[in-house]
Amino acid sequence: MMTHTWDLPRLVTLAAVAGLVAATAAPPRDAHAVAYDIVYVRQPRFGDTTNTTWPEVAHPASIDPGADLMLLHPDGTEEVLAAGGVGAVTDPFVSFDGRWVYYSFFYDVRPDAYNSQRGLPYLGADIFRINVATRQIQQLTFSEFTPNTGAGRFDESNPVDPGASFDSLGYGILNLGPAATAAATGVCGTASPHQPTGRSQRPRSAATTTRSSRHSPARAGH
Repeated sequence: MMTHTWDLPRLVTLAAVAGLVAATAAPPRDAHAVAYDIVYVRQPRFGDTTNTTWPEVAHPASIDPGADLMLLHPDGTEEVLAAGGVGAVTDPFVSFDGRWVYYSFFYDVRPDAYNSQRGLPYLGADIFRINVATRQIQQLTFSEFTPNTGAGRFDESNPVDPGASFDSLGYGILNLGPAATAAATGVCGTASPHQPTGRSQRPRSAATTTRSSRHSPARAGH
């Protein structure tokens, strides 16, 4: 049977280390209290065995419907700033003065709202911003289509299904990257929040959703 002897300095050192680890592992409840609101995207889960889809560099327009823009308060309560509905919010960016939250909004990301060959939504996405204090939402991009006219014959009013005499993209205009838009905030839109502006149209053969039924963002209380 093997035995180990420990000298007193080593025991003291081990005790000190153990005390340090215990102190680090269990900080006081209010040691790291957050005194400010946090903005995040809340996306539905489908159980423990079903994957969810989030945008990433190779598939920036792949996302599940119903991703909401949320505001989390220090006391743990939260508010919906912009509801995803059949669409989805992505890439929130808080302005440096803390007054606005910029984000991209996909109008419709249900499975039948995608061009299955391209993997991109027919209605595209635009950039919006919401005033945190007033909850006023402003649209900053409007699905503008500015094609390279030297590369084909396009109808700028309809990139998806312009007719046989035109070339087409087959999907809506994707205005992403709200952080870059926040750096140039001189333009404020007046269109109805989260309503397509007509530049990106669904193919006539696809199932359609009328604009009147398209979800508008939730107006959270103050």
